[in-house]
Amino acid sequence: MKNKSIGFIIGAAIVLVGAVAAAGLITQILWNKCLVPAIDSVNTVTYLQGLGIYVLANALFKNVNLKSSNAK
Repeated sequence: MKNKSIGFIIGAAIVLVGAVAAAGLITQILWNKCLVPAIDSVNTVTYLQGLGIYVLANALFKNVNLKSSNAK
């Protein structure tokens, strides 16, 4: 039973890292292919900059529910 839970945690961590990596790549591609041609003064971004933009956007614009689950 313990081996299954450890395997699940490792698998979930691998999926999470892969999802974040894919999100950074998608952000980089969208920035470089869509925004740079539309606005002349915008520079292209690297993969790490795209990942940083993704993390920053999540921190700033993520919907946070401050209500407690016990409050009605």
